[in-house]
Amino acid sequence: MSYEMGSIRCWSCQPSGGRWQMVRRHPTGSRRWRCRGLVVEVVSIETFIWTDHALLRLSQRRLESVDAEEAIRANHDERRPNDGQADWLVRAMTQLGVRIEAIYDHPVRNDGATIRIVSAWRVES
Repeated sequence: MSYEMGSIRCWSCQPSGGRWQMVRRHPTGSRRWRCRGLVVEVVSIETFIWTDHALLRLSQRRLESVDAEEAIRANHDERRPNDGQADWLVRAMTQLGVRIEAIYDHPVRNDGATIRIVSAWRVES
């Protein structure tokens, strides 16, 4: 993945109270790195890797893999750092109106086009 100056701010960092917040894993791969407005190339998500745990949970929770993949792809820019077994958490609604959450790692082996899904579940109202 290349990092270039341009018009797009770092997709892992969000301004917090006028200051850049610490991120769990910055696109450079280093942890505990403070973003200072680094501008990076936007990478499209092309590959999803599913853990055995995530596949088991899909069937138990009556979810389709395509729903989780679409939710991650559509809401990747709004993801939040996750403190558990994965780097990121995303919340979304499927095309059938089911609210879901998914946790995932990104990038995977320094490949910004690959996501490793750790788990996904329905959000009860």
